[in-house]
Amino acid sequence: MVNNLQRRHVVETGYFNMRCELYPGCPRWIKWNPTREENAVFPERTADLFTLKLWDQIFPNRTHNPVYLAQPCCSQFALSRDKIREVPLAQYERLRDWLFETDISDGYAGRIMEYVWHYLWLDKDEHCPPIPECYCKGFGLCLEPEKAKKVVHYSDLRQQMDEGMARIGDWDRAHCKQIPEGPDKRKCKEGNPNTPDFRKVQKEKGQLEGSLAQEMGIVEP
Repeated sequence: MVNNLQRRHVVETGYFNMRCELYPGCPRWIKWNPTREENAVFPERTADLFTLKLWDQIFPNRTHNPVYLAQPCCSQFALSRDKIREVPLAQYERLRDWLFETDISDGYAGRIMEYVWHYLWLDKDEHCPPIPECYCKGFGLCLEPEKAKKVVHYSDLRQQMDEGMARIGDWDRAHCKQIPEGPDKRKCKEGNPNTPDFRKVQKEKGQLEGSLAQEMGIVEP
């Protein structure tokens, strides 16, 4: 994909998130400065990390407070030189120093950075361009309308399945905790769901992904 990156698009937009798949991260992914009740809706998204106190530390000169933070996950992006230079050096130093000094664990500090890049360079709360547009403008991979619809449909199904599997995983972990100590307890490792229901969903997901990929011409039958 890097070989297909459209450099002119990067120069024109300044910041390009190279992950076109919207899930996880979009839409309206992180509720900024949430109440306890708001955070409890999607606790796995760790919105409780994105507080006013944090923003005062890393963006004291901000132009606005976000409502939601959303962009495709995983910090895969391309930047233009001009966009980098738009942000004062002091802001980069502030982010660097915060990473070195924060008491938040590396994993969660990384999660925070994952959802601030578009806020830093675009001054936007949400940056979730349509998947076909991302592939076309960003990589020159422009799909016909019908195939573009299939790509979006495939993405929606993946999100539904991943969220369903996560719920089953939560159930499995709770189930593991209830098993008395012994061989069965050791087999039922937390964080590694292995119940028949979970395996069934995994199998169905794999079959659906394979059939959709064939239908879209991504792989041969």
